[in-house]
Amino acid sequence: MLNSLQIDNFILQHLLTVLSICWTMINGMFWNIRGVLKAPNFRRLLRLIHMHGVQFLAICKSKLDVSNIETIRLRLSFDYVMVNLLAGLWIFISP
Repeated sequence: MLNSLQIDNFILQHLLTVLSICWTMINGMFWNIRGVLKAPNFRRLLRLIHMHGVQFLAICKSKLDVSNIETIRLRLSFDYVMVNLLAGLWIFISP
């Protein structure tokens, strides 16, 4: 069985491979936020994504159930999402 560090390294290696194939330069954002679905926070996040053309978004410690992830991906207009349950990290990508 893999431990959390091995899983994190695998996810990071896979993500870097995908990013290196798709982009030479991307706009990214990392946000440590609780309550991402609260209306003011979500509006702020949407505004920042559109204002800066964010193609890579990492949300850390959102404290939400992972069952909401697909709804959030669609509302944020990202193409892909990866989740690390142990670290509470959600990664959204749009090539």
